[in-house]
Amino acid sequence: MAGPFEVNGNGWGKLIATIGLPSVLALLFAGFLMYNITAAHTAMAQQLTRVEAMVHDNGKKMDSLETLIKISRQTCLNTAPDAGARRACLE
Repeated sequence: MAGPFEVNGNGWGKLIATIGLPSVLALLFAGFLMYNITAAHTAMAQQLTRVEAMVHDNGKKMDSLETLIKISRQTCLNTAPDAGARRACLE
C-alpha cells in the first residue's frame, strides 16, 4: 500500500511524480539532442575522411602535372633556336 507521498507502479507516471514533468521533458530533449548530434557528427566525420582522400589524390595529380610541366619546359629550352625563344620557354 502506498503512503500519501508514494506513487504505485513504475514507468512514466512514477518518474514524472518523482522528478516532475519539466525535468522529464528536459531529459527526453537532452537524449534527443545527443542522438541527433552524434549522428550528425558521424556523418561529418565520414565526409571529412572522403575529402581528405580526395585532397591526397589531387596532391598526387598536382605533383605529376608539375613534373610534366618541368619536362615540357626543359624540352622547350633544349630545342629553342635562340635566346628569345628560350626566354619564352620560361614565361
